[in-house]
Amino acid sequence: VITNLANKNLVPGDLSTEQVRALLGGQNDKGTVSAITTLTDKELLQKDLPIKGVFTILGALADDKRSFGSYHEQKYQHRDNAIRVLLGNNTTAKSYIKTPLSVDDATALLKGVRHRANLIAHLTDNKQITTPFSVDHILQLMNGVKTKHRSWVITNLANKNLVPGDLSTE
Repeated sequence: VITNLANKNLVPGDLSTEQVRALLGGQNDKGTVSAITTLTDKELLQKDLPIKGVFTILGALADDKRSFGSYHEQKYQHRDNAIRVLLGNNTTAKSYIKTPLSVDDATALLKGVRHRANLIAHLTDNKQITTPFSVDHILQLMNGVKTKHRSWVITNLANKNLVPGDLSTE
């Protein structure tokens, strides 16, 4: 419904986070991502959403726990896809999330994202996270990163000077 209304230019621009959450209502996760994508593609959201507003829009949206192999697995990455759209992906011209994000906000944003390695790289490559992570934050980020991608994430964070110096061996 939201897509149809937006495509016919019947949805006003500069929607607040509360208005977006009300529009999303009780849709399933796939419908929520689709609606968020439409709203960002049509540039109908307020600019520079505060992180609390982003959490309001995402609501309880989480990645589906089903796994059917790499092709189908991506189909069910709802929270990941919604975050990418709000951050500005290939189809969205701009980021709606007010940045830079604090480390705490970034780790909270990634909570519930199962395959987060590429999303971490996106956040650091676009300088949406600029303060160094503590070791505890890095461990939180790594929760959900497949073992084969962990070194890539650490390298990415280190190259952006986001890993603290003097790490202990524990």
